Amino acid sequence: MEMDAPENVQTEGSEPSEKIAEDLTPKLKELEEKNKQLFERAKKAEEKLKEIKPLKEESKEEPKGTNQNDPKIQAKLSKVLGGYSEDEIDFIYSVAKDQSPEAIIELTKNPWVKTAIDSTREKVEKEKQIPNPSNVSGAPTLKGLSVEDMKKDPDSHKKVFEEWVKTGKLQGREI
Repeated sequence: MEMDAPENVQTEGSEPSEKIAEDLTPKLKELEEKNKQLFERAKKAEEKLKEIKPLKEESKEEPKGTNQNDPKIQAKLSKVLGGYSEDEIDFIYSVAKDQSPEAIIELTKNPWVKTAIDSTREKVEKEKQIPNPSNVSGAPTLKGLSVEDMKKDPDSHKKVFEEWVKTGKLQGREI
């Protein structure tokens, strides 16, 4: 298939192409000016980047004394965390602002952290305690009636009961 040439396009003659060139010349100058401005902005940005890069590299370097592999710091950390359980150490690390040994050591001295750990320890101790089976909660104890007393006087518990019924007291205690 052959393509027909568009009717508007002239292959010969310079009049329409000169008109197009004249229309495009201001646009070309405008684009060149914008390109120049962008090039200047890029240059300024590169200069700022060169200024910022050394500052960034300086901040990345660790200050002296904060080396995490320093044996003295590791010994202090070990000593400070020695009295804590694994769960308590996990708690301390989760609360710390960073994972540096200095931050962990400082945090173990914080009264809020100490209080939280102590309350957790108390809670665990209370959960571990087994109630005394001889003392049922809410039931009055029969002080003064030992097994030996019961062997000597098998009716002693009856006497205590009768006293309780009459007075409402159980050997000095009011019910």
